Amino acid sequence: MKHDSERHAAAYLSGLLKGARRRMFERHMMDCEDCWSEVDLGRKGRSVAESGRELTPQDLRERVRSAVEMIAPRRRRPWAFGVAQQQRSRARSEAENSTSSPRAIRSSIAKPEVVGTSSVEP
Repeated sequence: MKHDSERHAAAYLSGLLKGARRRMFERHMMDCEDCWSEVDLGRKGRSVAESGRELTPQDLRERVRSAVEMIAPRRRRPWAFGVAQQQRSRARSEAENSTSSPRAIRSSIAKPEVVGTSSVEP
């Protein structure tokens, strides 16, 4: 049986396999040397990675947290959503009343005009 033992082992180790699929893989792994080796290698790799992990110093964590708290959240323009929504609605109604091709209709709906970005030179 040809299969991707690395992908299956990764899914097993990461917890993506649940219930019956997990049990089925565990039974398969008992007979498949490739899958057994991949799971074993993955466990050893995780162990090495976790043993080499270093905690961030407390003062650095506190400085990063305070810097993030000082940054004001980006203000959103509530009117921008309404304008784009109106443009899509208008494009849909125009598309329903026209005999254009489906591609032209989709492109007019998918790409609303950008409003409020023009610059005026003095």
